[in-house]
Amino acid sequence: MTAPLRPSPGPVAGAVAGPSADAVQPVAAERQRGLGALLRGREAAWLAVAITVITIVRLALLAAATHPLSFDEAQYWAWSRELAWGYASKPPLLAGLIRAATGLLGTMDEWAVRASMPLLHAGTAWFVFLSGRRLFGGTVGFLAGLAYLTLPAVSLSALLVTTDPPMLFFWSVALWTLLHALDGGRTAWWAATGLAIGLSAMAKHTGLAFALSLVALFVIDRQAR
Repeated sequence: MTAPLRPSPGPVAGAVAGPSADAVQPVAAERQRGLGALLRGREAAWLAVAITVITIVRLALLAAATHPLSFDEAQYWAWSRELAWGYASKPPLLAGLIRAATGLLGTMDEWAVRASMPLLHAGTAWFVFLSGRRLFGGTVGFLAGLAYLTLPAVSLSALLVTTDPPMLFFWSVALWTLLHALDGGRTAWWAATGLAIGLSAMAKHTGLAFALSLVALFVIDRQAR
């Protein structure tokens, strides 16, 4: 008696079993290449367009807003009328920014008091992109800059006067200059890093945390010393 023939597994059986890990990896890589192909080396241009559009929208929202200054915002505005090297609870940079914005715009309306905030976030997104591109390539830099720009907390912060936007801006500048300095850069890059950290502390005392992180980097990483 002849034994029954057993069908060998074919392409149908393989399809039922599902794709293997080896097959999934090329798909993920292909998708990543697809985004890179879409950008095609124009990451800076695409991000600049996104930054410009979003910043214009935020400035328009400020111009159309009718809500008055909060207590803290009014206090910052009052400080901007009498500039000093420091105030009861904050460093002087924010008061100087408000003074400059209202002076350039020729008005002390609420939107003018807040006008520098969207611009600072726009600058931060750009320097996040530059740092990400230097570390991981253009696509990652583009995604990092766009992610920062569209964060809900950033979108809210862009419509209020606080000490965080100038501090974050100078932190992002400090990170970019630090990457150049660590990459065998000239003394000027180290000086620029120190200046950026100092300006971040002039916006908010928490800005000094970047300097503490830099000290920790030197302690942990011998190559960075």
